[in-house]
Amino acid sequence: MNAEELQAALHSATPDLEPRPTLTADVMRGGVRRQRNRRMGIAAATLAAAALVTTTASFGWQILSEPNQVATDPLMLKPTRGDLANDKAFIDDVLDAWEDKEGSSASVITRPHVYWAGNTPAGRAAVVMQETEGHALFKGLVGIDPKTQQLRTLITDAREAGYQFGPENRFVLVVPRSSEQLMVSDKVTYDNAAGIATRSWRPLHDVDGVMMAELPPGNGPTDAQVIVGNPDDGITQDELVQMYYADDAPVMAAKHAPAGLGWGEEGKVHMMWARPGQPPLHWNDPEWLQPRWYNGLSDTDLLDPTTPFVPNVNPWFVSVAGPDTTTFVISEYTPLHSGPSRLYALTMLRTGELGKTYSLGATRPDSPLPVLVDLPDDSAKVAVAKGAKLSYRTTKDGSWTEDADEALRIPHEAVEIRVTVPGKEPAIVPANR
Repeated sequence: MNAEELQAALHSATPDLEPRPTLTADVMRGGVRRQRNRRMGIAAATLAAAALVTTTASFGWQILSEPNQVATDPLMLKPTRGDLANDKAFIDDVLDAWEDKEGSSASVITRPHVYWAGNTPAGRAAVVMQETEGHALFKGLVGIDPKTQQLRTLITDAREAGYQFGPENRFVLVVPRSSEQLMVSDKVTYDNAAGIATRSWRPLHDVDGVMMAELPPGNGPTDAQVIVGNPDDGITQDELVQMYYADDAPVMAAKHAPAGLGWGEEGKVHMMWARPGQPPLHWNDPEWLQPRWYNGLSDTDLLDPTTPFVPNVNPWFVSVAGPDTTTFVISEYTPLHSGPSRLYALTMLRTGELGKTYSLGATRPDSPLPVLVDLPDDSAKVAVAKGAKLSYRTTKDGSWTEDADEALRIPHEAVEIRVTVPGKEPAIVPANR
């Protein structure tokens, strides 16, 4: 439909109304700048004109479903803040992008309010909010799409979340609800003798009404955590700020997905024991062993306190005879942050009671020998590779000892380990890697 045809259709559908002279041009441009003070909704009225002749004649150009209730949330009643708060053209662009958002089913009852508008390292951005039925707060982030460089709604949320946006989701923005300190941690580290998951925390900084932080490059999308309060007092799930991510999060999540070995099969736990000697008690009883192992690990202080404990999807366990009647049961735990899975050993008594839990380091998923760790009692190492035959030798030109299935105790005097997988050339791995 060209401009003349559109003008004729409008005139015939609404003969009692006299639209402004520029109406046709504005509609043909897609309503580039909406009249925010009256919310005319010209394009919507035009498309429905033929079906709404009598209604339009009675009520003019107003959108009948326009939300017009009075806001009650304190955040909605505050004036717009930020260094772009007085940039009317940008505010109009933000409201355009907010109204054009996709994938939102929220039933709003108030007009949108730009709570904050400002410049960020990832470009201009704004926090927009509205109230829904029951006066619940629905808000989101409008900013520059890294792919298109266009302004659009990046995130919507109804859960008082914080936002990560920009390249690699490196920029954090949180709308504070109280005066309590907001702290951010970039990632988990394990660089201590006990292998305990630790985090360093730093405060977010106030940017005229919102709290912001910049994360280092290379982080996975779920590596960072934000909390309300002092982490030195202990961290509870109630103190965690749920984070929402801009649209490139799925790509980043796939790139940084935790790499578990996944040696179990769907619906079946893969059970192994380390030779030589006799198999430890319960080594092939997953119903006895698995819940004890997970209960023991989840009760320790070795894991990241900011993430919930989630058992592995395809579990496996290797039992190793320890001193006296104890057994070391080793398996991996795949944390919810980027990087390889981690190995842990639980001490189990013959009675089923749990002893101490030990952190053994990270798996090597790209190695022919993904698991090679010192046993907690320092009596030997244990090597594990699903589906492989394992041997060791104590000199470079010596003969190979053992031909064990999948798991083998390695004495400290060993210098090399041979990993033989059917159909492949044997791989030689240094015993002291």
